[in-house]
Amino acid sequence: MITFGLTGGIACGKSAVTKTFRKNNIPIVDADVVAREVVIPGSIGNDKIMSRFGFPYFNQDGTLDRAKLAGLVFANHLAMTELNRIMKPLIESESDRQIAALHNEGNSIVGYDAALIIEQGNADKYRPLIVVSCPPVMQIERLMRRNDLTEAQAMSRINAQMSVEEKVKLADYVVDTSGSIENSINATLLIIELLKNRLTINS
Repeated sequence: MITFGLTGGIACGKSAVTKTFRKNNIPIVDADVVAREVVIPGSIGNDKIMSRFGFPYFNQDGTLDRAKLAGLVFANHLAMTELNRIMKPLIESESDRQIAALHNEGNSIVGYDAALIIEQGNADKYRPLIVVSCPPVMQIERLMRRNDLTEAQAMSRINAQMSVEEKVKLADYVVDTSGSIENSINATLLIIELLKNRLTINS
């Protein structure tokens, strides 16, 4: 079995890559989705964040105001560290459970999509590691457009992560999304064939 990692810088264009894997019957566990699941009202994650950051970061229905909390943590390194301390074990535990379940269902290849795989020391846990990259100026433009941010806000979020250049150095495969979507899809299709070949060799 293969559990590969899929990562990259924020706004580097992982969505097209993820969609291509799923269209080719390779399931992906998305850490962003898991992060939402572990903080639903009544969960341990929800309670811990409430205790640390307080009611101002929650909506009236008890759900986490993710945009407001993001505004805090991307501007405050200590707050980011404390949030990661709460979220990291919860996300990893639930992600591991979902990955194992997908393998048990008969999926020989499963992907784990997470922005912080490398930063959290998990590069070798998810091999081969696929890094999605694009030039920093494109990252900034995409993030400003996608999240309606100023340039300074976009740069703050990008700088909060390891640079794409550093991530690429640790990659087994790289998908450069600076070109057309078709190019990104074709690069992903090639990687899918390489993963299948690895599976055959290791079987």
